[in-house]
Amino acid sequence: MRRWVDRGELACHKTPGGHRRIPIGDLARYAQLRGLELGEPLVQRERENGADDAVGPLVDAFLASDVARASQLVMGAYFG
Repeated sequence: MRRWVDRGELACHKTPGGHRRIPIGDLARYAQLRGLELGEPLVQRERENGADDAVGPLVDAFLASDVARASQLVMGAYFG
């Protein structure tokens, strides 16, 4: 993603600490326009890398730009 941003293909903003922030909806649109697969292939790869079943709903929330749901899932994972 850094290369896409550096080439001007994908917009982002930087935090005061210099970290890039890309709205997930923008990333999903970028990927869709370029025929990149998100969603289940991403979930499958994460599961193969040891992620648990919570990954699927989180990816779905990100792809839907559902910040409230994504936050709820993350907070639930950390604080149970």
